[in-house]
Parts: sequence; C-alpha cells; structure tokens
Amino acid sequence: MNNTMIPINFKAALERLIAIGQGDTGQSRRVADFLLAWWNAGECGSFDLTNLWGVDSAIASDMVAVFGLIARVHTYPDTLGYGKQFENIVAEWRPELVSGVGQTTSKVATFMPSPVAKLLDDRQPIEYTFANDISAKLAIADELATPLAKLPPGDMDFIDRVLAETLDRNTVLTRVRSYFRGNKPSDSFR
Repeated sequence: MNNTMIPINFKAALERLIAIGQGDTGQSRRVADFLLAWWNAGECGSFDLTNLWGVDSAIASDMVAVFGLIARVHTYPDTLGYGKQFENIVAEWRPELVSGVGQTTSKVATFMPSPVAKLLDDRQPIEYTFANDISAKLAIADELATPLAKLPPGDMDFIDRVLAETLDRNTVLTRVRSYFRGNKPSDSFR
C-alpha cells in the first residue's frame, strides 16, 4: 500500500504531524512520541494519552485522525511510503537508537518494527476491485469523510454512474477525488 491510497483528510493530518514531529518544541516531542509508538513502540517507546493535553486542539485533532488511519490500514508507516520521514524523527528524538551519522543500531537498523516479519507473511491481499456497490460506497464515504446520504442528488448520481461503469478501486476513487475537487463541494464534505 502506498500513500496515494490514503484518504486525503487522513493523509493531510499524517503529513502535518510528521512535519511537527521533526521540529524541536514540546509539542513536537509529544507528536514524535505518538508517531514513534506506531512506528515501533517496543524500541521507541509508547505514547501516554495524557500527552494530548499538552498539544493544541488542531494537533490533537490530527492525532485522532491518524489514530483512525492506523486502525484502518493495519500496517506500519514505512509501507505507506513514510519510512524516511520516520527515520528522521527517530534520529531527532531517539538519538540513542542511532549509532554514528547515518548508521543505526542493530535493533533499529532496518527501521522495520519487529512484528513486521510475521505480518508480511500474514497480510491480506490489497483489495483492487470492490466486491460490490456497497463496499465501494463505504470507501467513497470514508474518502469524503461524510455519509453519502448527506450528498446532493447530483453528486450521488455521479457516484452511481461511476459504479455502474467499474468497481476498480483505483479508478473509482480517482474519479471521485477528481469530481469533488473540481466541483468544490461544500465544507461539510471536507
């Protein structure tokens, strides 16, 4: 899975947190702790939920969104294309895990969390085609971050036409993204 398959709102939240986590403020440390708990909690430490009290509400909202993303994707950030950014966060906030410039200790040498080896063998295949209209509509609702019942009839007609043509995941989501970006939907969809 690459980061183009991440719904726009989740991707934006994750990328904002990555940028903050690479900073050098107290909020940056809290964000880094949160992200690194996803990366490899065993090596990089866990995240104390009370740390949410020490970040701005916008950052806390992004953390909640990324927590939802983690629950959805069932994978680590490097498999989403964010390995280099997380390596930078490790180097900034966990220098004890880095030995020398550009070299890591054996425990973090690959920057791949320890349970990943087992997961690589047990992963479910990526769904390239939606099983039916319902699963496609659920994915579209996730992408738009709004229930489809709240969409105007014209927008639903567009979605129904796309799904009548194809259930290919990439095609459906690409066309939906393009349509809603081009139509400038109301703020309730963003």
